[in-house]
Amino acid sequence: MSEKNQLLELVPAPSDVISIVHRLVDSRRPKNDSQQEALFAQLGFISRNSQDNPDEQSALRINPLDVGLGSTVLGTWGTYGKDFLDVTLHLYTSTKPESAKTRQGFLQIKNALSNLYGPARHPWEDEQQPPCIWEWNGWTITMHLFNARDSAVVLTVEDTNLAQRIDADEATH
Repeated sequence: MSEKNQLLELVPAPSDVISIVHRLVDSRRPKNDSQQEALFAQLGFISRNSQDNPDEQSALRINPLDVGLGSTVLGTWGTYGKDFLDVTLHLYTSTKPESAKTRQGFLQIKNALSNLYGPARHPWEDEQQPPCIWEWNGWTITMHLFNARDSAVVLTVEDTNLAQRIDADEATH
């Protein structure tokens, strides 16, 4: 099989990733545990118990999350205090730098998100590969391509208001 054909066989399919993002940002942001559990049930997500001992000084908690895209996807969901913060997906990971497959997945997802939510913002233009950011319905979608040492696409969907509150809290400490 040629390298070109291999690039077309991305796992998970970018359309499956887009479906999850779209269903998440079209939902109401959960305001309590029961709403978060209902949202995860609606989306087919399965929360796993974290094996890490949380830092008692930190309000941030990160838990493993199965989003139904298979074992190649590392998913997590986070809370800040008792508030639902985000869902993060690590996609198309490779131990090789500059992975063509990782870049292809990044570009396909970026193009699809731009078609749905408009052009991405790139807040730090001086970076070699700045993050792509979209805002929709009270959610912020942030996607990074990491490819210097190894390769991965990291996509996060977070509650915009809570993330801004966290940034303000951290700026005062």
